[in-house]
Amino acid sequence: MKKIILLVFTISSVLACKDFTESKLTNGTNVHREVNGSQEILGDHSTINSGNFNIDKLILNIGLNVVHPSTVNLAAKLEKLDSTIKLYCDVVKSSAENAVIKEALQTSWKESMEAYHYLEAFKFGPIMHNGEEIGLAIYSWPLLNACRVELEIAKNTGKAEYQLKSGVNLKGLGALETILFTASGKHNCASTPDFLQNWLASSEKQRHLDQCHYMLLVSQDLGLQASALKKKWDPKFGNLTLSLIKGQNLQKKLSVVNEISNSIFYVEKIIKDQKVGAPSGMINCQFNSCPEKSEHLIAQFSIEAIIQNLNGFKDIFNGIDKQTGINGFGLDDYLENQGHPQVAKDLNTALNQALKSFEKHRGKKSLFELAQAVDKAQCLASTSEERLEEICSLYADLRALTTILKNDYVLALRDIQAPKDSQGDMD
Repeated sequence: MKKIILLVFTISSVLACKDFTESKLTNGTNVHREVNGSQEILGDHSTINSGNFNIDKLILNIGLNVVHPSTVNLAAKLEKLDSTIKLYCDVVKSSAENAVIKEALQTSWKESMEAYHYLEAFKFGPIMHNGEEIGLAIYSWPLLNACRVELEIAKNTGKAEYQLKSGVNLKGLGALETILFTASGKHNCASTPDFLQNWLASSEKQRHLDQCHYMLLVSQDLGLQASALKKKWDPKFGNLTLSLIKGQNLQKKLSVVNEISNSIFYVEKIIKDQKVGAPSGMINCQFNSCPEKSEHLIAQFSIEAIIQNLNGFKDIFNGIDKQTGINGFGLDDYLENQGHPQVAKDLNTALNQALKSFEKHRGKKSLFELAQAVDKAQCLASTSEERLEEICSLYADLRALTTILKNDYVLALRDIQAPKDSQGDMD
C-alpha cells in the first residue's frame, strides 16, 4: 500500500515538473539560435515579426514559432506519457491495478492526443514524408483497428520477448486508446476466437501485465517517432526552417508557402467531411446518421480532438506562437499583402464561430452521442443559426469556414495554388 501511495505522489511530482519544463520551451520570436554549435545569423530577419511582410519572414515565423514548438510539445507530452505508463506498470507488477494511477494515465494520454491533434491541422514537411510514415506511426485514424490490438495482446500473453509489429493500426496513440479506455474484461471484436476468450478468462493481473508489456513497446516507438520529427525542425539539429529559405530563389520559397497553404485544407476533407460529416449522416453514410464513424469511439474524445484541430488551423493561418501568444506573420498576412485582408478577416470570423460551437460540447457530449437518433429532415434543415440537429449544425459551422477557404481564399491566391480537389467545390 505504501508503494502505491508513493507512486501516486511520484506521478503528481513528475507531471508538475514536466509542465514547468514545457513552459520554458520557446520564447516567441526565435532569434539567433545555436545551430550545430555555431551561431546561425538570420540577417535582417533577426526580428522576424517586425517591419514589412515578406515571404522569408512568413516561412521563418511559421517554422520557428508555430511548427517547431508544436513538435517539441508533442515530444514532451509523449515523454510524460511514457513515464506515467512505467509508473502504472510498476504498480501492476507489485499489486492490483490502482484507479488513481489509471486515471492519471488516461489524462496523460488525452494531453498527448491533444498535442498531436493540434499538429495534425497543418501536416506538411517531415511528418508527411514516405507516405506519411511518421504521422501514421503516431496516430493512424481512420485506419485504427481496436480488435487487432486486442488479438495481438491475447495471442502473445506471457511472452516477454514479443516485439511490436510494423502495422500502423497496431501501434501509436490509437493502440493506447484501445488498452486504456476499454473496460477490463471487455473487447472490441465482432467475434471471439478461442485464444481471445481464454485470455479474457485469465486473471486480471495477467491481462494487465500483458497490456503493460504492449503499452511499453508502443510508448517506446512513439518516443522515437516524436524525437525524429522534433529534430527535423529543431534549429539546433536539422534546422529545416532555415534551409527552406537560405540560398533558395523566390519560386522555391513560394513552393514552401504553397505546401503550408495546402496543409490547412485538412479542415475540409478530414475535419468537415470525415470527422463530422460521416457520423452526422451528411457524408458517406447510408443511414440517417453513422455514429460508429466517429473518431475516438472508445475514449469518447472526438470533440476535444476537433477543437485542437481548429486551434492548430488558427495558429498556422495567423502565424501565432501558441506558447507566447505572439501573433506573427502568417497566411493572413500573405493575403493582406496580396490585397485581400477581408478574406483573412472572414476566415477568422468563421473559424472562431466554429471553435465557439465545438467548445460548448467539451467534456459534455461526444460526436458519437450527438449522432444518435438523428432526424434526417431536421439535419438537412440545420444551419449555424437554426440548430435543429446539433451535429448537423456543427457540420454547417465547418462548411461556412471551408466555403470561404475553397472560394474566396482560392481566388485570392496569386503565386500559389490550392489543392485541385478543393477549388470551387460548394458541398
